[in-house]
Amino acid sequence: MLASAPSPSSLTSALVTTLATEDDEGETSQGLAPPPPPSPEARRASEAAALVELRAALAEDAGQSAVPDSFLEKCLVYQAWQVDKAAAIVRGFVAFRKSVDWPLRISAADVEPALRSGLHWLLYPSAARRPPAPPADGEEGPAACLVFNMARLDTAISSVEGFQRMSTFLMERATDRPDVQRRGIAVLVDFRGVSFAGLLRSVSVDDAQRGVLLWKGAFPCRMRRIWLVQPAPGLHFVIRGILRLLGEKVRRRVRIAESAAAAARIADDLSAFELPAGLGGTAQVPWDAEVSRYLAVERPEWRERCGSDLEPQPARPLMFAQIGQCCASRGYF
Repeated sequence: MLASAPSPSSLTSALVTTLATEDDEGETSQGLAPPPPPSPEARRASEAAALVELRAALAEDAGQSAVPDSFLEKCLVYQAWQVDKAAAIVRGFVAFRKSVDWPLRISAADVEPALRSGLHWLLYPSAARRPPAPPADGEEGPAACLVFNMARLDTAISSVEGFQRMSTFLMERATDRPDVQRRGIAVLVDFRGVSFAGLLRSVSVDDAQRGVLLWKGAFPCRMRRIWLVQPAPGLHFVIRGILRLLGEKVRRRVRIAESAAAAARIADDLSAFELPAGLGGTAQVPWDAEVSRYLAVERPEWRERCGSDLEPQPARPLMFAQIGQCCASRGYF
């Protein structure tokens, strides 16, 4: 039996609902000066004590003992080292993973077809790019950019759930980086070439709900910016309606590029990233090579093909010229 199509509002809210539910962790009370920063030794001792306290708070919860310290630390950073709030994120994370029968840590091999589809690219700031201007609201710029190439959503390659697992895999790897834990990510959703009707045919109600639940209260990563690029007219109408329901601070984080001419605005806003053509930049994204790097971390045979000096962390996508120089230096061609 075919699942019914989701309503437009449920589908679109999956893109912006997490922004609306974020707390303003780490912000000082209005009118009060922030306390002086602790010494490095005092900070490390305080963080270690918070981790012990969090582990103790979760001791009675079934399944929580399997969650590694590295993930608990992500939750503590996300919640400004507030143990009770971090515990809520851990509980939401475990409950969601159990509900959909996903492992606590997803491997590249589990999602390889979806990874190679190019639906997502995960980009990191380029050292060669100019740093972004300090934001007016005092927030730091995002430390990673997750690109959704919606025209590559092909359910012949993977189910929508498989694509969502792949998205989660990338966010797990992104949040392994301390700067991403602290500064969050940008999400760039490219709707060019995607009709509203086609999107509704591909995504079921269950898919839309899962897309909300995998983020909302269940994963420690902030979306500092969401760019929606040339959404179809019907989708654009729904987005505008949802944005009117959000608070002013959240609305500032969601931006719409309604035409090709607006690409320059994306490039200016996300100036730290080497964006591809059509999205405000000129870079090529050799994503297949990046997928091979993810696999190389997990598979010895891939490590031999890609080089033994790979680090077990996601790498910033390189320009094709850099990939060529690397491969030539190793005698691959």
